[in-house]
Amino acid sequence: MAYNNFNKLMLEKKVIEIVEHNYVPEVTPYKWIWRAKVYPIYPMSYNTFLRIVNNPNFEQKLEKARQKASPLMKFAF
Repeated sequence: MAYNNFNKLMLEKKVIEIVEHNYVPEVTPYKWIWRAKVYPIYPMSYNTFLRIVNNPNFEQKLEKARQKASPLMKFAF
């Protein structure tokens, strides 16, 4: 059985890394990060971007994916 969320989780992880690298609290708006940094690389709507950034369960999903992933896929985490 294939694990179909793997690529989606990897995309979300990369978007979160971009945000963590560029976000300065009370200085940098999410809209600028989405427009200048995320959208040119990963085309998605602003609402999808906010859903990814504000997902409180991302770490739990990622840990669950690590446990379910086949041994060949674990190198990417």
